Amino acid sequence: DGTPLDVAKLSQPLDLLMDVEPRNAETNGFPGRCLDQQPILGPMLGGLILDNASWRWIFFVNVPIGVLALVSALRVLPTVKAAPTSALDVRGLALMATGLPLLTYGLAEIGSTGTFSLTRVILPCVAGLALIAIFAVHALRIPKPLLNLRP
Repeated sequence: DGTPLDVAKLSQPLDLLMDVEPRNAETNGFPGRCLDQQPILGPMLGGLILDNASWRWIFFVNVPIGVLALVSALRVLPTVKAAPTSALDVRGLALMATGLPLLTYGLAEIGSTGTFSLTRVILPCVAGLALIAIFAVHALRIPKPLLNLRP
């Protein structure tokens, strides 16, 4: 505790955002400690592989790990029946899938052009905001929207 490189403390902001108990050995046990060590062990293993083999081996290392994880999951995890789902809100998806990227592009262009007055900034921002506003109206009118905006 108290060392600058205390890896367990790196995960605490995520724990706070997710509203879970702080990580420690008592609550997480061995698997939790393994996860807490990933930020140190991953780059060390990657550096070891790069120093002693080709960069392509970084990808080959994951194959046996993936196969082991798949076999373990099939043997250990219980079979769960899928819950009934509602139909996908295609209109909402189309509105958000076009509105958010347009707004993001317009805002990014402000950074690259340094101004808000160019057409290539204004047009995507206005179109994106309009599509997002239309989505909001749409989401409030249907029973099962893509993103529930009701309080």
